[in-house]
Amino acid sequence: MLIKPDYRSEGELAINIRKATSIEETAPKRKHVRSCIVYTWDHKSSGAFWAGMKVLVLFFILFLF
Repeated sequence: MLIKPDYRSEGELAINIRKATSIEETAPKRKHVRSCIVYTWDHKSSGAFWAGMKVLVLFFILFLF
């Protein structure tokens, strides 16, 4: 049985979340959204994704308004 190497880190996930949810009113790039989906699938959990979203929302609230 082959085991896939775990090459996706939470740091890469945070970068992809930031790029997929920019404040500009444009469609996100498919590769960033797909990367977030694949990360949650590979790790069988969406906890890291939602933790990243929470941090991102707090950043937008504190520094952009």
